[in-house]
Amino acid sequence: MNTYVNLIGGKNMTTYGIGYKYNGRKDVSKDFLDNDIACMNHDPEKFPYFVGLFKEIKDKDIIVLKTSPMSERKLKIRAIGRVSKSKFERKGNLGYGISVDWIGYDDNGIEEINTYSDGGWHQRCMAIYKEYNPEIIKQIDKLIQKYEKE
Repeated sequence: MNTYVNLIGGKNMTTYGIGYKYNGRKDVSKDFLDNDIACMNHDPEKFPYFVGLFKEIKDKDIIVLKTSPMSERKLKIRAIGRVSKSKFERKGNLGYGISVDWIGYDDNGIEEINTYSDGGWHQRCMAIYKEYNPEIIKQIDKLIQKYEKE
């Protein structure tokens, strides 16, 4: 099951990771944070899988801005937030996406999680993915608690 009873509020929420490097190179995390959004730069007609995942996202779900280089098999989290408006729509020149209230951010990354042993490291390399590993979800939940206390 991909939902986790979040320690903050006790509600079932789903955790998604969204890449912040367009074409694997251009860092758009500052644009996402400045505009309270998370997007994809892929053509929706050519990438229905990504569109489908975005459309599954609901208000209050958790979003992590991440990179996950295949060679390292680590989930590197730069920012974490909650979905404020899950309507999937055009977001200017950044593509299509959703609105997010960002909770925590750090240019150097706020967390690095080793994902080698759980078999899901390859899905985390995609532009968007849904997190299923309860241990990783718990680590992300701890980050939320940390940033909400600040």
